[in-house]
Amino acid sequence: MLNESIYLNYLNALLEGDKKTCVDIVAGLLDKDTPPKEIYIDLLQRSMYKVGQLWENDKCSVASEHIATKITEHVLSYTCQNIKKNQHNGKVIVVACIDKEFHELGPRIVSDYFEIHGWTSIFLGANTPKCEILNMIEKKQPELVGLSSNFYINILR
Repeated sequence: MLNESIYLNYLNALLEGDKKTCVDIVAGLLDKDTPPKEIYIDLLQRSMYKVGQLWENDKCSVASEHIATKITEHVLSYTCQNIKKNQHNGKVIVVACIDKEFHELGPRIVSDYFEIHGWTSIFLGANTPKCEILNMIEKKQPELVGLSSNFYINILR
């Protein structure tokens, strides 16, 4: 389990918009061979859940939430590029956000996590039309497909 002080330092830097400190904290964790789950779930996901709670309770502006999201996207890229990956296992996953779903951070974490564990991960991102998702599935013949929808109204569609 990740040290609570590391989480709090990261969260504080994230809320301050301090990208450099966020990257430095993750770089330190990578240097210590911290397991990917601890970085992705116990640090990044947990921090963004907290940012979301602060926003819901009107303790964080939309702009601050967007800055935190962009910093987290940058940290995800840094982590995925610098973490030790498992040997490629020949498996493929396609991950996408359905049409009219613009929150892509969660599925991005899923996509990266599979890539770290040896999968070829094809991340289509936000607001992907149904026909494009189906075309990619037909083209790549993945073992798994991950679809993301954060809002109940999108599930109904």
